[in-house]
Amino acid sequence: MRLQCQAITALLFVLAAIPSNVSAACPEAGTETPSGGPILSHPTAGRLLSLFGQRRHPIRQTLVWHGGIDYSGAVGDSVHSAASGEVAFAGVQGRYGSLIVIRHESLHIETAYAHLSRIDVKVGDCVHNQQRIGAIGMTGHSSGPHLHFEVRTADDPLRYVPNLDR
Repeated sequence: MRLQCQAITALLFVLAAIPSNVSAACPEAGTETPSGGPILSHPTAGRLLSLFGQRRHPIRQTLVWHGGIDYSGAVGDSVHSAASGEVAFAGVQGRYGSLIVIRHESLHIETAYAHLSRIDVKVGDCVHNQQRIGAIGMTGHSSGPHLHFEVRTADDPLRYVPNLDR
């Protein structure tokens, strides 16, 4: 019995030493509005340039599906998490260039922030709503500095986005 108590005490000591950002899921504050309206914050202060849907590709000049929202900005302008969650990816990924993907477990969605000039988080970090995570850039396939923001869900992504009247 004494050996079991010592083992449990040792395990609790080890668990207490694990940094708070090492977690299977980050604690998330509720972000849904009482009316059930949009539940994400704008990820940057820039104005809206382009929404989801068909559009002319700015480089190839062909009609393509645009799966995100583009915000204007200058290289280096702050990019913030649209809701609390855990960083699932932070690095370079093809046409997205420098990319951050945040998993929002309680919402069953991921948000993606692309073309960044700077990444201020790493995989596994817990981030809070409106925490700075990076900076606007023009990496990957980009015709100029902007933030490409995606809501990745099996549901309608427009259900989650903030007020688009900007």
